[in-house]
Amino acid sequence: ETLDRWRVVVIGGGIINGLSQRGIWPKDRIAELLQPKPSLQKDWANVLDHAATMADDEALPIGIRYDALRILGTDTFKRSGPILLKYLAKDIDSELQLGSVCALTDIQDNAVPEAIISNFPNLSCKADATRGLLRTQAGVNALLDAVEGERISASSLSSESITELQRNESSETRSRARSLFGADRAAGSPK
Repeated sequence: ETLDRWRVVVIGGGIINGLSQRGIWPKDRIAELLQPKPSLQKDWANVLDHAATMADDEALPIGIRYDALRILGTDTFKRSGPILLKYLAKDIDSELQLGSVCALTDIQDNAVPEAIISNFPNLSCKADATRGLLRTQAGVNALLDAVEGERISASSLSSESITELQRNESSETRSRARSLFGADRAAGSPK
């Protein structure tokens, strides 16, 4: 069967978005839930195929396409990355950009941080992209590298993001962040 609109909203906007907001990797949790039911695993593969088609269907409302993009965050970067990356372009609708950024940051792959950073100037959802990068140490390191290399302006990061970087579990990361943003930012004081 095709994936109808209400299911896309429930799965992408409800389940996947909800898991991600709670700091749970959606792909892992869905795999865990489907593990005892091989027939549902096949159905999930079909959901991903239909979501990819719906994300690109310009006849659908933007909100449905956003939720379809969110579903693609439970796929691999190799398979769904090319679809998601095209929604990071400069003139893409901001809601579709956000859906793509959120989906990308739900994919645990070393290619994701660079994909987001290389498109950072195009993004209308820079705060969401930054929060997504902060979910993994690879993303944190890539973000600090980008600020050090002036690919991302330090001024584009929120004080909350800077504080999180300066309180990272890695002493090396904390040191780098304090060097870049100043030690007084760790206490949350304004720039």
